[in-house]
Amino acid sequence: MTTASTSSSSLSVRVFSRIALFQAAVLVAALLVLGYGVRTGIRELYIRQLSAQLSGLNEVLAKQTPTHWDQSWCKRMAEGTPFRVSIISSHDGRILCDNTVEDPKVFELILDRPEVQAALRSVDHKGHSIRMSRGLNYTEGVYSTLYLPERAVILRVGFAARGSLEKDLASYDRAFLIAILLLSLLSIAVLQWTARRFLFKRATEVVDQTEKQRQEDLVANVSHEFRTPLTSIKGFADALLQDLKSGRAAEREHAEIIQKDADRLLVMVNDLLDLSMIDAGSVALVKDALDTEQATQSALKRLLMVYGAKTPKVEATYTAKTVFAD
Repeated sequence: MTTASTSSSSLSVRVFSRIALFQAAVLVAALLVLGYGVRTGIRELYIRQLSAQLSGLNEVLAKQTPTHWDQSWCKRMAEGTPFRVSIISSHDGRILCDNTVEDPKVFELILDRPEVQAALRSVDHKGHSIRMSRGLNYTEGVYSTLYLPERAVILRVGFAARGSLEKDLASYDRAFLIAILLLSLLSIAVLQWTARRFLFKRATEVVDQTEKQRQEDLVANVSHEFRTPLTSIKGFADALLQDLKSGRAAEREHAEIIQKDADRLLVMVNDLLDLSMIDAGSVALVKDALDTEQATQSALKRLLMVYGAKTPKVEATYTAKTVFAD
């Protein structure tokens, strides 16, 4: 039984280890969801701050707009900065100047651009958008516009957000993954310690109680099983002695029953030895077909011979005619 207790303890360790790993996995999943939310929040905050910065730059540039537009003004305003500065006609969407090209005529009319439409329709004449842009080398750009109705132009400042934003987010991703790894290892260690320190102790107590109850049930069942053949042997042995004392010839059938019940006791003792070996994991079951009706009738016949007329009426029903048993 010590082997069974040890086996149950090992099973408890495996179960609680899996519980700890599952809890750690749930924690990691929750942290990943949280990290994604934080990452999205960082991106949105970055875009908002950048849009506000570009809007402020537009207002500064609006105070420096010349009477006549030329390409040199856009280049001069954007010199030494990562920004794209453009002047757009509010009549037809033609780009009047742009610091990213030598000749702004290469661009198509852009009156339908979302940032341009937003500036034309808004009360404060301001607009912004986030979109892919050819003028920013086909990267995601943030645009801020300011409509100057007295000049019939739209001042636009753009910035290629992807490069700078991706660099910041990549740094965040690395730091977050390292934090996730460290927290995962720490959580696994803490959960394992908790399982071993508290849960495993309680589980061991439950396993020990279950094992004790199992042993008590086994003793009770074995005692009950031994009682029937022993009672049969004693009864027929007493009958033989009575025959011998009275000078009558001994009944051969009584001796045969005593022999059968003794054999049955031997089989049960061997079964107990086999159970002990199975419990220790040193033997495997070999199942074979057993006729339940034949086995039941044989047992009832022995009881009838022992108790005779005192035996209460017994009726047997069979839900399975044949079972597989060792």
